[in-house]
Amino acid sequence: MGNATMCREVVLSFVGNPQVAKGLFNGSVTATLRARRFAEAGDVIHARNLALNLVIDSVTPMPVCDAATLHYQALGFHTPASFLNEWRALHPHHPSVSRIAYLYRFHRSDKPRERSL
Repeated sequence: MGNATMCREVVLSFVGNPQVAKGLFNGSVTATLRARRFAEAGDVIHARNLALNLVIDSVTPMPVCDAATLHYQALGFHTPASFLNEWRALHPHHPSVSRIAYLYRFHRSDKPRERSL
């Protein structure tokens, strides 16, 4: 018997900046930064509030400040500062930008998903 690779499905909400939601739909947002690691490459994110399926291409641990500087456009922001302001607002108990977070790079799946109520 060979080793079968199993992918997991995780459910996330994308809240906050409406520009991020727009970018998820038009394909310009190709990453999300999360405070914890919850998935691996090949796993599928179901964007709960947007009815999208996103396939994870890679997961990279990095300081929040590095993600802001290097990947702010992929995260859906116009400047590193705008991303950091949003991060601090969403993470008031962990505002340090030197803490390690996880950058999830993804692409949209062509498989449509029905929106659940």
